Amino acid sequence: MMIFTTLGAIVVALSIVD
Repeated sequence: MMIFTTLGAIVVALSIVD
């Protein structure tokens, strides 16, 4: 389950950077 949380955080981070 932690994997999905990590991926979600990465997506959010990329969205903020973009």
